[in-house]
Amino acid sequence: MCDILARKLRVERAAGRRPLMLRTGIAGAGSFIRPHFAAEGRARSQSCRIIGGMRQDTQLWQRTNERVLALLNDLDPYGLEPGAPDGFPLDEYDLESAPIASHLIEHGVIDLEKVDEIWHHWFSETLTEAVGPAAAARFIASLNASGSPDALLGDSP
Repeated sequence: MCDILARKLRVERAAGRRPLMLRTGIAGAGSFIRPHFAAEGRARSQSCRIIGGMRQDTQLWQRTNERVLALLNDLDPYGLEPGAPDGFPLDEYDLESAPIASHLIEHGVIDLEKVDEIWHHWFSETLTEAVGPAAAARFIASLNASGSPDALLGDSP
């Protein structure tokens, strides 16, 4: 986790954005716990990440987050090429996928306004601003198209 946050810090600095020293949860995200950046630029990780009251070690959580992360990697808003030989790690967008997955589990669907709120928290711009309205709308449609939590767990016919 520390390596991922340190890379995010470098990406933000390279883009000319100054990361906040302490990033707190997103409004309405329940008990979302965020790590913070130390003064020397290294990330401190938390001992347990809890999103919306759900531990991230449940099968539903893992499958939902994997699906969201795969969709974010396909979208790749900043051209980081997650998983490519010269790209960033496959879990590069994990910090952004976590609150999206939490919202999907809790509400069953997510809208562009919520995704833009989550994205703005990390990047000081919305996902719509980063990829354009058409690509953002396709991303939301993909997020909402994969079905219910039961389908993710293989419990539906």
